[in-house]
Amino acid sequence: MSVRLTEGAYSVLLTPEVGGALSGAWYSHHGVQWPILRPAGDILQDVTDSACFPIAPFCNRLRDGHLGFRGQDVRLPPNMPRQRHPLHGQAWQEPWILQSHTSSTATMRFRHSRGHWPWLYEAHQSVEVSETGIVIALTLTNLDSAPMPAGIGLHPYFPSTEFTHLRTQVSSVQLTDGDTLATGDTAPAESAYDLTDRRISGSGLDHGFAAWSGELEIIYPDYGVRMTASPNARWLQVYTPIDEAYFCAEPVSHANDAFAAPETSWSDLGVRVLETGASVQMDMRLQGFQR
Repeated sequence: MSVRLTEGAYSVLLTPEVGGALSGAWYSHHGVQWPILRPAGDILQDVTDSACFPIAPFCNRLRDGHLGFRGQDVRLPPNMPRQRHPLHGQAWQEPWILQSHTSSTATMRFRHSRGHWPWLYEAHQSVEVSETGIVIALTLTNLDSAPMPAGIGLHPYFPSTEFTHLRTQVSSVQLTDGDTLATGDTAPAESAYDLTDRRISGSGLDHGFAAWSGELEIIYPDYGVRMTASPNARWLQVYTPIDEAYFCAEPVSHANDAFAAPETSWSDLGVRVLETGASVQMDMRLQGFQR
């Protein structure tokens, strides 16, 4: 069941049963409606066709599906076709429950039972539409009796054409190998990795960027979109597939492949260890503006 939220110039369509996803988000000005996020089809069935989905309890790829943590040897199977390394955790591939909604707000919940990922956790997502924009907030809580490593993010898809520009500030980029895993090497965010004013469509990026400013602008010929995120979203994952009419700019709480690093490095890389009952939260605001 899809739910539409509307307030002022903004509207959102939610499809909780498909990975807690948004099916679309729009901004209206003088009677013209512009897409803030890539609209899904009439009936959303595949979360990868959505406008945005939540990421939990880890972001991007988990190297070989392996996590070693305090004596536990966790092994996760691949969760995408032609992908050896499981991607984005479990929450985006399971139905969410719509807990409540009004004409402009909604809350959704997902509870994970122990399985290949051996910790019990719950994720909550709230969406609020107001006259000043759209706010999506994600919270992950460890319900297990043991500590759990954790990271979260949001995965928006933005429409793009050859004229679309991305403008943001980052300091460095994580270089990747043939499996799109971080090699451990970084480079300044310059030249091929410059995002200060980048024609973004089809540029072939699938990289994590560090020390993100927390704000970006997407410039279209007739309007723009501004995205801001909470301070703990210190990394930005940018995915710009070739020959597609979209790109992704994902605020995430930890660096790519951070779980493969020693636990002593996790704090610097953004990985949280949640004790029983502890939570991690982040949010993202989307606003349209006229050029």
